Amino acid sequence: MDDWSEGPARPARLELMDVLKNVLVLLHFLGFAALAGGAMTQLGQARPTLNRFIKDGAWTQLLTGLALVVFAEFGPLPVNHAKIGLKLIVLVAIIVLVLVNRRKEYLSRQTLIGILGLTVLNAGIAVLWQ
Repeated sequence: MDDWSEGPARPARLELMDVLKNVLVLLHFLGFAALAGGAMTQLGQARPTLNRFIKDGAWTQLLTGLALVVFAEFGPLPVNHAKIGLKLIVLVAIIVLVLVNRRKEYLSRQTLIGILGLTVLNAGIAVLWQ
């Protein structure tokens, strides 16, 4: 009998935890997109506001990031705690800016650039720090 007669090879099954982790990664990316996109859309406005995308994106980044760290702690690879700690500090700075300015009708240009700059910095730390 030929080796190929058994049919095509089946792809490896994804375990439930792998699927959950991948969903968390996707949500983390969506949080970044909401945060960065929400800030970028306000750059062209005469009177920038703290929109829903900025607020929800920041909280999404925090919650999914913490969940991903829990997954990493239980995984087989070592966790870079310095990198995670620095990313958390940057994200807390973003959330503080959001909370302090949440009731203001308009954002100052400096605050908006600060939120966007810290968001890009956090993405840079995630991608460039190996």
